[in-house]
Amino acid sequence: MFHEDPINLRTKVEEYRIDAQGRPIEPGGEDVRNPNSLGFANAWLLFLASDKSRSKFRYLGRQQIDEHGTFVVAFAQNSSLVQVPAEVRIQGNRMPVFLQGIAWIEESTFRIVRLRTDLLEPIASIGLQQLTSQLQFEDTHVSGVASPLRLPREVDIRTKIKGQIVSEVHRYSNYRRYMASSRIVPEIP
Repeated sequence: MFHEDPINLRTKVEEYRIDAQGRPIEPGGEDVRNPNSLGFANAWLLFLASDKSRSKFRYLGRQQIDEHGTFVVAFAQNSSLVQVPAEVRIQGNRMPVFLQGIAWIEESTFRIVRLRTDLLEPIASIGLQQLTSQLQFEDTHVSGVASPLRLPREVDIRTKIKGQIVSEVHRYSNYRRYMASSRIVPEIP
């Protein structure tokens, strides 16, 4: 979901799922068909220019991905500098997660084509040994947005926690733009 904040005049991307009847689908929960993971629509935020000092980057070379010539770049977050880390929620507990990975960046547009992320290090306190995501991006036209946005098309996630492996595949479609406005109304005594 794309949300425009009229006060700060900025746009943010929020991710949520709905079923065929338009009802929200919450991650995890009792229905085994529900996803366990979300937040991948924001994965490109790892590469914001304003945050580049919070990670180390290394150029690995060039590679052809589908019809895209790409620069291949490895990255690793510096856990002491990341202000808003990813998080894992397990049994009501929230744990910060720091990432490393590889990005394939289109040479002609500098847009991300593919992104792989992995844990920077396992989280022993909850038994999280692996959290790997592989994202495929594509240009996506969203009604009301002039230019196409490079958003996830598909994400493969592999988690290993306490020796148990869980795999998920998310396929994205029907991106929508929503606008909201608000105003502050003083309380009348």
